Amino acid sequence: MDASGDPGEHQPGKNSRYYVLCGLACQPVVVQQLAAQFDTVIATHFTNVGIEPPKKLHYWELISNKKPYDKIDKNKLANDVFDLVQKNRFDLLGVCFDKVKCKRRPVVDHALEAMTMRFQTYLEKHNDLGMMIADREDENVQKSLQALFKRFKTSGTRFKKIKSILDGLYFAPSSNSPCLQVADFCAYAIRCSHERGANERLKQIEEKFNGSGGIRELP
Repeated sequence: MDASGDPGEHQPGKNSRYYVLCGLACQPVVVQQLAAQFDTVIATHFTNVGIEPPKKLHYWELISNKKPYDKIDKNKLANDVFDLVQKNRFDLLGVCFDKVKCKRRPVVDHALEAMTMRFQTYLEKHNDLGMMIADREDENVQKSLQALFKRFKTSGTRFKKIKSILDGLYFAPSSNSPCLQVADFCAYAIRCSHERGANERLKQIEEKFNGSGGIRELP
């Protein structure tokens, strides 16, 4: 899973009003298939045309026309990534927080609790087990979130016991994980829809949330 938006207090005109977490719920074989297809997308837009690819795809950098995205067809690259979401067999889980209305702080803790509950519910529905892997954060943030997740595993969240999620909360560099990079694109699509009413990208992938009960909007 990956996040989109600033988790700090909302300051109009300075940071985002919404904070989003989005993750892919997929089997290992799908992870492998997606990785191979993702590598093909990278090769098509960068390597095969003599452009050094970025260490990881980041949707905000793409739409901001930062290097090396200024040398390619940005819309085509985004379409190809969202096409991967549409054609592969996995579900998306998403939570979106309106920081103006959300009184619980810090929002990253609240978001982790909400996503943990949604994933537990999803696994129960499918009679399955799973693990949670997130994009790497600042070391202090990682330690704090891992301690919080350990508490969820031991004592449950406010509303649900966590029995189907294995081990602890893992963090990995998204540069090593196409799934995390795809999650970044999907999280940004959710936030753009809420922040600016830009619904085009979310409409491309919204049916992938059906298997998890849709995008949870909080508070």
